[in-house]
Amino acid sequence: MLHRFIAISLICTVISSNLTSFMVFAMFKLNQSYIIRELCENRAKPAMQCNGKCYLKKKLKQAEQNEQKQEQQVRKNFMQEGFVQEKKEFKFSHILLDILHLPPGQLYSFQTPSLIFHPPRV
Repeated sequence: MLHRFIAISLICTVISSNLTSFMVFAMFKLNQSYIIRELCENRAKPAMQCNGKCYLKKKLKQAEQNEQKQEQQVRKNFMQEGFVQEKKEFKFSHILLDILHLPPGQLYSFQTPSLIFHPPRV
């Protein structure tokens, strides 16, 4: 049940972020008569037949700018998280060396593979 709720909420979040321009347009259509009467910049010029499209254009541009600001903020946060580094110290315990029965100078060995790497013989 919890997984289903999380999935539905994530789907709604993704869909709502992509439908902001649709919501602006839907609110414009629902309130178009009020916008024409009260908010339209060209209401004094009925010959232009603007019918509130100037207000719609302004709101769509504002919604797009808000989306861009949010996207930039997400990118900025992502980049900051990517470059945050914590200093971690690693101390090699002498107890581990005692368990392995190795002195500290013999933690590794190096032998040259003389059978494989040699100059060609003529």
